[in-house]
Amino acid sequence: MNTDIDVTTALTLIIPDELHTHINLIRQQFDPAYPKWSPHINFLFPFVSTDNFELIKEKLDTKLAGFGSFKLVFKEVSFFSHKKEVSIHLDPDSDAKLQELYKIITDTLPEIKPKRDEFTPHLTIAKVSKKDADNKFMDMLKEHFKDGIEFDVTEICMIKREESEPFKIHTIISLV
Repeated sequence: MNTDIDVTTALTLIIPDELHTHINLIRQQFDPAYPKWSPHINFLFPFVSTDNFELIKEKLDTKLAGFGSFKLVFKEVSFFSHKKEVSIHLDPDSDAKLQELYKIITDTLPEIKPKRDEFTPHLTIAKVSKKDADNKFMDMLKEHFKDGIEFDVTEICMIKREESEPFKIHTIISLV
C-alpha cells in the first residue's frame, strides 16, 4: 500500500445531512473551510490516495464489524487558539466512543500516521481572528447551538475532492 499523504482525501465522520442547515448558518459566515467541507469530524486528514481505499475498506470492515451505532451530542462551544486566529468548534458531551473508534482505526492502519499525537474530536463551526472572538461573538454562537446537536453515528466515510471542488463521499464504512 502506498501511504503517501494526500490532502484531497480524508477518513471522516460526516454529520447527517438533516443537521447541515442549522450548522451551516454559522459556518457559511465564519468558517473559511465551509465551501470545501461538509460538517464533519476528521479521524485522518490528510489521508491516502483513493487507490488504497478498497484495501482500507476491507481492513476496516473486518475490524469494525459489530462496533455498533452510538449517539453523539454536541452542546458545548469551545475553541483552539492559534497565533492570530481562533478555531471555534462544538465538543461532544462524551468522546469515549469516538476515541475507541479512532484507536481501532489507527491500530488497523498503523502505516498511516495521524497528523497529531492526540485525537481531539470536534466539529469546527468558525475560524476568526482573536480580536473577533470576543464574549459577544461566543455568546451568539452558544445561543445558536443552545439546543445542541444530536444524532446516531452508524458509519464513517472516506472522502475525496477534486482541485477546487468540495469533498464528496467516496466510500462508506458501516459500523452496524
